[in-house]
Amino acid sequence: MSFHLQLHEIEKARQIGRRALEKINYREEEEKLNVWMALVNLEIGFGTDESSDKLFKEAASYNDARLVHMRYAEALHAAGKDEVSLYVMVKDVQN
Repeated sequence: MSFHLQLHEIEKARQIGRRALEKINYREEEEKLNVWMALVNLEIGFGTDESSDKLFKEAASYNDARLVHMRYAEALHAAGKDEVSLYVMVKDVQN
């Protein structure tokens, strides 16, 4: 994914991430979570707010939702979207 991002081939990077999710064994939960979060980070950086939120919800449905919420909030904070990050963290605590 990183290679394609360096070449500004965003769609190819997305395809690689999706393909990785299909190929990684279901027992490798941590590895799948890492790929999901790489895709979320890709959408935060190169996609729209709607596309990153949609992917975040999809990742939360396939993984431990609380862990995905926390990592999503960290990614938003790192991207400088502190207001959205705070909203995600508050929403996670309420659930």
